[in-house]
Amino acid sequence: MKVHYMIKGIKNLLALAVVTLGVLSCNDDDDSFVLRDTDYLSFEYTASSKTFTIRTNGDWNVSNDGSDWISLEPSSGRGDGDTYENVTVKVDRNGGQKRNGRVVIHAAGREVYIDIEQSVGPGISFGAPALTGGVLQQNV
Repeated sequence: MKVHYMIKGIKNLLALAVVTLGVLSCNDDDDSFVLRDTDYLSFEYTASSKTFTIRTNGDWNVSNDGSDWISLEPSSGRGDGDTYENVTVKVDRNGGQKRNGRVVIHAAGREVYIDIEQSVGPGISFGAPALTGGVLQQNV
């Protein structure tokens, strides 16, 4: 009877070892990663720019969500895993309501986001001053 329990215990131990080894060996061979230093950038209504950093160990590219008021430079690169790469986000002047957009980082088989917000702008804008009509000379 003791032998039976002993064999059953050994079988259970072996089964546990196989499961444990299986779980440990299931980790991805793909060690790719992507990191960013922020997930949110806020801008005043004026045309301006800010920078964020990307660190990854492979090809990457950035795009916006279709917002024509956001531009990105550079739009792609290749990370070495150690170097922090700068990406500049430029926004056009906002002459209306608060607006929101999103930058999408495509790297390491993932999509990582940075939300963009630009504050309300003045509803009017003035062009370059111009003189119309004649200039009158006044004698004093």
